[in-house]
Amino acid sequence: MIEIRSLLEPDRRDQAPKTWVCESVSSYTTSPDPWNELVKHAPLNCRRNPRLHQQWFIYADKKDLKEQGVLLVHTGWDGNIYRDPDELLKIASRANLTTKTSPVNKVRTNPRVLVSTAT
Repeated sequence: MIEIRSLLEPDRRDQAPKTWVCESVSSYTTSPDPWNELVKHAPLNCRRNPRLHQQWFIYADKKDLKEQGVLLVHTGWDGNIYRDPDELLKIASRANLTTKTSPVNKVRTNPRVLVSTAT
């Protein structure tokens, strides 16, 4: 997790936390299926942390992020976090995900982007 943050925001240590571009959620490294766990919990993670972007996240599942890049994910749901938590968990199964692998140095992030890792 530290590697992706430092790659996306090299000056992060010199900035105030409220100006950070990347927010993160727990790593899913202990899960047998980290991708599906992250997708399933993305809407609920957004509800728990309003600084997260409701429709986009970056997924780091490679050992060498500089060389292999990260996965940019559009969740395909409306981003309405003001629903019952059980309903938010069901949303992911109906979401129409769009993904694209991108080199880290080409990623343009905006405030509240959700970052997770499987490595």
